[in-house]
Amino acid sequence: MVNLLTFVILGSVLMINYFRYRDLLYPPVLQSGLWLAITVAYVILEDDLVPLSGSMYLVIVSGVVLFGLGAFVSTLRFEPLRAKIQFNGVHYGLVAYLLLLVPLVGLPFYIIQLNELAHGGIAGNFFRDLRTSLNTQDDPLGIIAYLVPVSILSAGIHFLLFRRSYPFRSTISVLLAIVYCLLTTGRTSFLLLFALILGMLAITRQMRSRRALLLFAICSILIFVTIALLRDLLSTVSSAAESARLTWESFRLYLLGSLPAFDRFMHTDATPALGAHLFRSLLAVGAKLGICNTPPSLVQDFADLPFDTNVYTVYQPYFADFSYPGIFIIQFVLGVAHGFLYRRADRGNPLYVLAFGFSLFPLTMQFFQDQYFNLLSTWVQYAAGLSLFFPVRSFLVSRARKVKLDIVIVNWNTGLQLMECVRSLKAADHGGVEIRNVVVIDNASTDGSATGLPIHDLPLHVIRNSTNCGFAAACNQGAHTGDSEFILFLNPDTVLQSDSLAGPLRFMSAAENASVGICGIQLVGEDGNVARSCSRFPTPKRLWAQILGLDRFYPSSTQKMRDWDHRGSRTVDQVIGAFFLVRRSLFLFLGGFDERFFVYFEEVDLSVRALASGFSSYYLADYQAFHKGGGSSEQVKAKRLFYSFKSRILYSYKHFGSLSGTVVLLATLLCEPFTRVLFALCNGSAQNIVATVEAYWLLIRALCSGFPCESVE
Repeated sequence: MVNLLTFVILGSVLMINYFRYRDLLYPPVLQSGLWLAITVAYVILEDDLVPLSGSMYLVIVSGVVLFGLGAFVSTLRFEPLRAKIQFNGVHYGLVAYLLLLVPLVGLPFYIIQLNELAHGGIAGNFFRDLRTSLNTQDDPLGIIAYLVPVSILSAGIHFLLFRRSYPFRSTISVLLAIVYCLLTTGRTSFLLLFALILGMLAITRQMRSRRALLLFAICSILIFVTIALLRDLLSTVSSAAESARLTWESFRLYLLGSLPAFDRFMHTDATPALGAHLFRSLLAVGAKLGICNTPPSLVQDFADLPFDTNVYTVYQPYFADFSYPGIFIIQFVLGVAHGFLYRRADRGNPLYVLAFGFSLFPLTMQFFQDQYFNLLSTWVQYAAGLSLFFPVRSFLVSRARKVKLDIVIVNWNTGLQLMECVRSLKAADHGGVEIRNVVVIDNASTDGSATGLPIHDLPLHVIRNSTNCGFAAACNQGAHTGDSEFILFLNPDTVLQSDSLAGPLRFMSAAENASVGICGIQLVGEDGNVARSCSRFPTPKRLWAQILGLDRFYPSSTQKMRDWDHRGSRTVDQVIGAFFLVRRSLFLFLGGFDERFFVYFEEVDLSVRALASGFSSYYLADYQAFHKGGGSSEQVKAKRLFYSFKSRILYSYKHFGSLSGTVVLLATLLCEPFTRVLFALCNGSAQNIVATVEAYWLLIRALCSGFPCESVE
């Protein structure tokens, strides 16, 4: 009865956690699923083992529930993006070289040291003698033992950040880590490496979560079987059948033996150690310095069971220190920590993607033994390596070399605004920035606005088009004149402040922001107020709200983010094209702006395609620029409205399909004219009524000439 109740509770917790995000990587889903699988397997094989007490089932259920509550707290008001994230074009700096070279150069010395340890054994074979020496001697390798975590850290960083830009180096790094893991003769390093790599692939959505978990389970079994067979082949096992039987017994013991061992441990009369196990690593350092007593041994005594085992699940050190309160509190704390890492890694921060990958190892080992505080010194080593790589790398990128920038300005009859924009480029702080190219694409202006521009101290040149080819086509034309790593598309009605260039480029060049492909800054209007310059991606529902005029009454349900004050930095769906900073590698990968959008929706389309390729858009509120708004389009309100209709319809057909596109087209034709005229009458604006009529006349003419059929692939 207790078994069945446990299964029901664990299954219910699993389903609740899964349906919250429908994501197998959500830590409570992994943890509850793991404990459910282990308890079911134990009950099935319980005849050959020791029955568990009700107290053990209570601990399992309570731990799963509290872990889930902790994760819920740290992910409150969070919605995962689950976008495919790829890190392309990350600078390969000095620290990356060191992480690759140190394990490579140190490998011969590591092998020599292991060979000396193995030859000092008495078993007569290399594997057994080496494993015995590593497990029984106190610090047998000395400082050279740090090569193992360095190799795993190097493999993780190379695999995440450089496997596309530097595939050979990344392959060497991963192979080195595998060699080091093999030489440790144990399973822990292998499982940690596989959890790291598969976890990073899954959280960046480059591999399906289900496939990653299945591969991890298969790899774990293969590692266990391989090491067990290697042990038997080098021993005196009489036959293959005997070897298979011993391997199965060993596997079953490792998988399930920790549960009855901890069950028995809970019923001992040991006095709580009050933190001696939890802070073992710190106490060990203190003992070497002579300021405290020697802490308890990391290797536990064997349990008094019909079989031999000295592993006691994740709960043993916390129960030994603080009894039942310890094991309940720790699971809540661990849930908070895992939820936090999941939340940050989902946004594509490479530091947290790596940390999330590492965290999967102790999470999946909860049923076996504690790999959190028992491996505290190991986690400190990895944390030190990560903190060294990211800040140092960011410093080298942002300070030691200047970030190269191309600026593209598309002009059409903007008068003196273009002159003011160019002058602000000269006045802006160029610290850490090398402006390689400033190109003004003049789309057949007739007001002379592109003449007499100040070219001194700026690599500026003007390209004059004989006809107005459209904003998207002109942007692509300007982008292809340069080769810098970043491109800034800047509207001519924009005036930069002193830090409008250097600040955003520092942000984009930082390693932790490698998954940000597009960046915009805070824009201030003529009235001195912060402009609502970010938008959500269009959906049929949001477009319908705009067509019916509901966006004026329910701003939170529409595309424009008027319900947000834009005073804080955050990831957004799309930033406005007035200040549109994009990585050149991403821009070229996406094929630039879709030139079928004459004007409007071209930056929305690019942002959608960027996110689908793993790159997010970020609104950086720390830096400002002045933006008048409207610019050249203010001069031709009817045509501006026409191109807005046309681009909206084209976007709907491209991203929503023929049916939804047709619905948007019909709503634009049959519903929106009445909405616009009604609002114009309410505002007493005859000019807007005339512009609406002219815009719809242009749209009907375009439809008669074949649009949108001729524009949609």
